[in-house]
Amino acid sequence: MADGSKSNYDEIYKKIENIVPQEEILNQEEMYTSARIDALSTLKGKRVKDIYHAKDLLTDALIKFRKGSDNPNVSEDKKHKHHYYNEVDTFLKQYARQNKLDDEGMEKLFKSGKIRSILEALMTTEQSRVQASDIDYRLDSIVPKESKDIAGLADYHLSKNPELKKELSRYKQTKLKMDREYMMDHFREHYQRNLENKLNDYTVPDKKDKDGKVIKMDTSAGQKKMAA
Repeated sequence: MADGSKSNYDEIYKKIENIVPQEEILNQEEMYTSARIDALSTLKGKRVKDIYHAKDLLTDALIKFRKGSDNPNVSEDKKHKHHYYNEVDTFLKQYARQNKLDDEGMEKLFKSGKIRSILEALMTTEQSRVQASDIDYRLDSIVPKESKDIAGLADYHLSKNPELKKELSRYKQTKLKMDREYMMDHFREHYQRNLENKLNDYTVPDKKDKDGKVIKMDTSAGQKKMAA
């Protein structure tokens, strides 16, 4: 950075606060909601036979979700299916650990009709991972690399958000001024928290079928809102 003036930090800060343009956010919300509906539709009329059948159904749904959410790393070719199956298997192991369930408990959960809610959790995890990765990529090109500029931007950020001086310990405030990776993590969390607040007044438009009838989702997990 040429100089550490307040105007320069103000310029950087504005870029961070609006790291993803609002129009792009709205388009993403509509895209992900549509992709969720398409993925959930793959489960329609399906009854889970066992845990392996459930994994197979979730794998097909994940592929449909990724295709609908414009993920470049997706293939519907059956020879690639095992890659996504392994991802589903890893997710279900984490889900089972968090909920203290063994394979028998997971199978009972699936057979009781909970596969849709588990798919919702899988899609939420996938969406959050992709969006966090996108924000990290954008932040890396904006957050300064020089130590004096990191400290200056941290001071500017704290002055713009005085409540953080109460929320963050002195250790965390000091780390924010010295550690670029910590600063990026902090800005990502700060941005996502502010974004969630903005999403309260925007409703993703209803998706309609070919006859013009509104397709309703079974859950509200994908229905986020944002102030226009």
